[in-house]
Amino acid sequence: MSDERPRRAFWRMALKALGVAALALALLVGVGCLLASSGVRASRFGRRMEQRYPIRWSQIALVFGPEDERLRAVGALQVTGSGRALPALHRAAADRSPRVRAAAIEGIACLVPYAPQGVERRLLALCGSRRLDTRRRALDACRTMLGLGVPPSAALQRTVAAGLQDRDLECRREAAAMVQELVRQHEPLQPEVWEAFAACLRGPSLGPRPVAVRRITSGRYIELPPSLPQVRTALEHGELHARVWALIRLWEMDTAEARRLIEEDLAARPLVVVGDE
Repeated sequence: MSDERPRRAFWRMALKALGVAALALALLVGVGCLLASSGVRASRFGRRMEQRYPIRWSQIALVFGPEDERLRAVGALQVTGSGRALPALHRAAADRSPRVRAAAIEGIACLVPYAPQGVERRLLALCGSRRLDTRRRALDACRTMLGLGVPPSAALQRTVAAGLQDRDLECRREAAAMVQELVRQHEPLQPEVWEAFAACLRGPSLGPRPVAVRRITSGRYIELPPSLPQVRTALEHGELHARVWALIRLWEMDTAEARRLIEEDLAARPLVVVGDE
């Protein structure tokens, strides 16, 4: 009996502590859901909190808010123009909603002028996501980042090589576009990137990107993909950038003639050698 009483007392205390912890957690969740609700966030109090504490206030919405409020929170984080918003946006890029994930990745890319290294680190991590839509958008955001003049790192080149070998053809196409952008900027590519690029060109193709429709004064016109003679000219007489562009266009054409031209060109002028020169 002497041993039984302390044991019962211990379990009573443990159950009470567990009950208090559960009550505190329920209270915290309730308060968080209330603060993240559309009514509170649209109120004068909510607008004032968003102005004074944009990052912390948005983090509450990202954890407890409905989808629309999480989207709004991502937008608020994006316009802060601060690298301190990157951790919250990175977590939002793993949100259960595809819309929130897409907006978060775009928000990360928009912060390139303010925290280029932090943005690159976050985007490269997202390029390795298990979610297909996340990988696609992260690779596209990396290409946008390169277009803004961010110096590519060795880690980015490894990511490009991995993207060229991705099981998803859309990811491969995004990675191939990154190769073209790197060559356009006269960046020396690592041999592993050239090898992965050549293997990608020899592999299956997703076809050309959707044609762009542009509006002009008299209506609109469709921007057609380049013809085979145009591509052949760029392949035979162009510099490295034009050659890479032509190889990608041939890969997208995915015809017997296009694949023959790719094989002949790669056999005559290995990309690794050309890229090292």
